[in-house]
Amino acid sequence: MSDPGLLPLHGLGGAPRIAIPKTGELPLGREPGGSGVKIADRRCSRRHAAVFRRGNDWLVKDLGSKNGTWVNGQRVTEAALQRGDNLRIGHAEFAFSSEDEAFRCASCLETLMMAPADMPFCTECRRTFPLLGQTLGQRRLVRGLGTGSFGSVYVGHHRGTPYVAVKVLHVEFTETPDVVMKFLKEAYATSGLEHENIVRFGDSGHESGHWYILLEYFPSQSLKEVLEERRFLPVDEVAAIARQVLGALEYAHGQRLLHRDIKPGNILIDENARVKVVDFGLAKRLVDSAFTSHTTTGMPGTPLFMAPELLNGGKATFAADIYSSAATLFRMLTGRHPIEARKLNEWLQAIQTQVPPTAQSLRPEIPDKVSAALDRALDKNPAKRPATITEFRRDLGM
Repeated sequence: MSDPGLLPLHGLGGAPRIAIPKTGELPLGREPGGSGVKIADRRCSRRHAAVFRRGNDWLVKDLGSKNGTWVNGQRVTEAALQRGDNLRIGHAEFAFSSEDEAFRCASCLETLMMAPADMPFCTECRRTFPLLGQTLGQRRLVRGLGTGSFGSVYVGHHRGTPYVAVKVLHVEFTETPDVVMKFLKEAYATSGLEHENIVRFGDSGHESGHWYILLEYFPSQSLKEVLEERRFLPVDEVAAIARQVLGALEYAHGQRLLHRDIKPGNILIDENARVKVVDFGLAKRLVDSAFTSHTTTGMPGTPLFMAPELLNGGKATFAADIYSSAATLFRMLTGRHPIEARKLNEWLQAIQTQVPPTAQSLRPEIPDKVSAALDRALDKNPAKRPATITEFRRDLGM
């Protein structure tokens, strides 16, 4: 079998397979020097990484880059490369394989397959994300992130520009005006918001029969995924996350914008513990509070984290976001929801009548001040909660 090389999957404009020298190193970066692989990408360091041979093994090592070297979706300092592996340097991705040899699907990074470099996706990914490889908003859709009832989210890429998240409305809804307007609400709500803890809006449009929204791409995992793995988090870690989430909401509220669906699934955390709040699809501008919380399709938000007054058709106010934030912090600190029931109808009754246990009674190491602040923010009566996110942060001591 021939020695493996690097097959560019995207990010280098269709360059041919790159041979790896049997002696010495193959450097990769913006200015790698010599016969290195030049990657015109501001996320790439000047000398970002190097591939080399050691005995019978092929390895990649990071050269102290800012944004990391990634093998099969995992950040590495030095790692042995196996045939079929996916190597990412900045925006550029490569398959480590020989000619006519299977490599990993560039979307799921799991399935080994035979495919041309311009369509490096397995059958399952192409079925789940049918637009992979196509272009919307001048971005080629290079990875599927997730799919739901109304749309799918892709990673979009254009050479020399940052990755973006591309939300695409399912094609069966493109001729339904009410659904299209609800889909585009996130674009309208977040346009102009500039905060380090809020995913930025890029653009929206209609192209090739598809409605789409371009958003900042933030490689991360959701707080929901973190809690599914770890159940609850240390107090100091919760405080670091809370400061960023509450800072984002403080800014949004200052712009008279309510989120209306704060929950672990809408909080993203990267490997450096940076946090961004996403999914303003239910957000509303607060105009004299002259709107109700309900849409024509029923209750907004996610019931487990939703303020009780919204279940009765009450008006959405800052107090609802404060309740949802407190319910999220309670879940992070204790490993359970403030209100628990086995069935939805039981929970709908319990949230109106059941007083949550104190967080400190569930985990004694939670400080008195934090436990008391959560009690206040989870009050059934919105008027008894902190008046603003700023006041809630002061109560928490964060």
